[in-house]
Amino acid sequence: MTNLLDLYVLTVREPRLAAQSILRLHLSPASSVAALVVAMIVGVLISTFIQSLVGQTDPAAAAAAGIEFTRLSPLGTFGVTMGAASVMVAVIWLIGYAFGGTGGIFPIMALMAWAELFNSTLQALAVLVGLIVPLAGAVLVLAVVVLVLRALVNFVQEAHGFESFGKAVAVFICALLLGAFILSNLAIFTGFVRVVEVV
Repeated sequence: MTNLLDLYVLTVREPRLAAQSILRLHLSPASSVAALVVAMIVGVLISTFIQSLVGQTDPAAAAAAGIEFTRLSPLGTFGVTMGAASVMVAVIWLIGYAFGGTGGIFPIMALMAWAELFNSTLQALAVLVGLIVPLAGAVLVLAVVVLVLRALVNFVQEAHGFESFGKAVAVFICALLLGAFILSNLAIFTGFVRVVEVV
């Protein structure tokens, strides 16, 4: 069993090996769901903490762009992010199968849970560094984005058993596009996002 610090290092250096370490745990469906829930809770707590440090986004800026977001409580934010993560897990699973992959939905969920925890904790670290040295913080934020995207593609490859890295990239891009389409329509349908007339 790889400890948490080793898993962070492995995800940065060899994300496929990190994925293999997680998949070797053979988490049950209930444990995979629980892992995703815990990761989302941690992500919401970290996001709330970051917003308290750097301030919230000005809603007037979004309104000027023709969109308006519903303000959510931390519990509401958890519900939205959990729903979005579940959609992305399902989309990666289905598109992976369409491309000939063999991954199961719950192993993919376990990998997504780690990706969320990896992302939220490193983003928090980058923001804290940015409060001290703004330029270094900005560079770290971009570096974390690159590391997370790289890790996710490798996770897709390992979960679905693809020999080709290019096929994993294609599945990931298609999943992002389809996931964004589904989530944007759900957001508008539920009233979370409203299109407003720009005067």
